[in-house]
Amino acid sequence: MEKVNVGVIGVGRIGKLHARNLKYQVPGTKVLAVADIFEESAREVAYQLEILIAEKDYRVLLENKDIDAV
Repeated sequence: MEKVNVGVIGVGRIGKLHARNLKYQVPGTKVLAVADIFEESAREVAYQLEILIAEKDYRVLLENKDIDAV
């Protein structure tokens, strides 16, 4: 089964939980990127969850051809 690459926009309290659940609880998904208006929050969550891409601008995730769902 091919993995679905996911991007998460907004990694506040709930968004961080969504990213964590997608990474650890949903088979067949890979969280490829996160974005948050607070860039430091995006970087922190990406570091904690070992996610490769952390952005301030959500549009970067929308334009990324490797991301299947946001």
